[in-house]
Order: sequence, then structure tokens, then C-alpha cells
Amino acid sequence: MLIYYIKNIFKNIIYGLFPSLVIKIKKPTGRGGTTKINSYHFDIFNSYFKHLDVEDIQEFIRDKTVVEIGPGNVLGTAFYSIVYGAKKVICIDRFPVVFFKEQYNNFVSLIDYLPNHLKGKASEILKNYDDLKNRIVYYSDLTGRFTHIPDIKADIILSNAVLEHVYDLPSLFNMLSKISDKNALMFHGVDLRSHTMHYKNELDFLNVPIILWKLMTCFRGAPNRITRSEYINIFESHNFKILRELIVKKYDTATVKEYILYNKKNTVDIKDLEIAIIGFVCKVC
Repeated sequence: MLIYYIKNIFKNIIYGLFPSLVIKIKKPTGRGGTTKINSYHFDIFNSYFKHLDVEDIQEFIRDKTVVEIGPGNVLGTAFYSIVYGAKKVICIDRFPVVFFKEQYNNFVSLIDYLPNHLKGKASEILKNYDDLKNRIVYYSDLTGRFTHIPDIKADIILSNAVLEHVYDLPSLFNMLSKISDKNALMFHGVDLRSHTMHYKNELDFLNVPIILWKLMTCFRGAPNRITRSEYINIFESHNFKILRELIVKKYDTATVKEYILYNKKNTVDIKDLEIAIIGFVCKVC
């Protein structure tokens, strides 16, 4: 167990000292690669609206303001949103993004994944790149609090596998509640797993003392260990009503039973322990 702690503390230090090098080597989802990431973003874009029960994306998104949390270094959902008819897209992330020549090349590649009837429109949008840059607004804040977001009214708020990396969720949702239109809809996909940071049992990362967990993770964007019930409390306390919970993946029964057997002091509800990946569809109350 001691080796487990030491190894992860060392990894965390490396992340803190050489973040750009780590991203270049590991190429995490949303922050590296080219073709694979492009395909990934089109799949994610479509899945957002499938989860929101939207059949005609163009009709639904027309003239709306979209907010995406944690877009990564390829602004795929933002670009597709504009092509499908969104008025504006606000991208929110902890890290800055290269937006000029590199993003233009990314957008050109993203066109290949569009339905044929939208490829011409996408090409026309790229011809007026200055206008596109005004319609896709990117905000970064290493603190994760995003107190400088302008006074906008968001109609659609989206994130995928991002919230589990945010350590100050109340501050984030306080900001989202302020910028949400009265009819705003949200979808958040949340991966509650250890992100390979467990020791033996897939749930034992929940037992690591808080101080040690911070020493192991503070630079790594590791999971915040917030449970399903805690997410629900955060949503509701910031005036977001949960319309649907989508259970994407559960732990196998043996994993949960073993964890409970060897952790007599466990205080996490068994229903929370069972869920590995979940999606939340919400609206403003």
C-alpha cells in the first residue's frame, strides 16, 4: 500500500512540473491526437442531443446559446453546434486553447464527419473565420471558479466526463445557475470510477485519506470522488431539477460486495457504490 501512495505522489509531482510534456506523451482524450479525436467529438456531439431526447438537432439548436464545459483542445462540439445553427457557443475550461491556425485545421478535418447536406454550409462558415471566432468564445480559468464569465443567457449546457475532475463544483454550478435561461436544459455525463487510481478493488480509491488523495492528485485532474447522491444535492441546491438519470455502466456485484466486506466503516450508500458511469439530464427549476 505504501508503494501505491509513493508512486502516485511521484506521478502527481511530474504532472505539476511538466504538464505540457505529460499531455504530449499521454495524449489524453480531448487534449491530443487528430483523426481519432475528430471522430470522438462528432460522436459526443450526437450523443448529447440523443440524451436530451432531441430528434431534429438543427431545429432544436437554432439561434440558441450553447455552453460546453471542458471541451478539450479540439472544439468539436462548438464547431458542430454553429454548423447546426447555434447562435453562439461558450467554451469553459481550466486550460487555455490554441484557437487560430491550429483550430482552423481541426475544423477543416471535422467537416469530414458531418452529414453530406451540411458539409457545404460548414465550408462556407470557415470562409468567414473572423465571424466564427466571435461566435465561439473560449474562457479558461485555472482556479475552476469561472467568476469572469460574462452576462449571457445559456439555453443548452453540456459536459462529458468533465465534472468528476472539478474540485469546486458548488462554485461552478453557482456560475451556471446565474447564466442559465429560464428554460435551459443540461446534460452532464459523469465517470465516477477511479481513473486507474485504485489499489486493488476498483472502489478502494474512495478510502484514501483526504490529505493523501490531494498529494496524489492535485495536479493530475484526478476524480473528485463525488458520489451520485452528492451530485444530485449540488444540482438541486443550485435550482436545477433532474429530469432523468441515465445509468451507463455499473460495477459488477462482486466488486461492490468485496469493497463493503473489507470496509466496515464505509458510509457511501450501496446505490451510489454500484454506479460507475452516469448521465444527468436537468433543467432550470
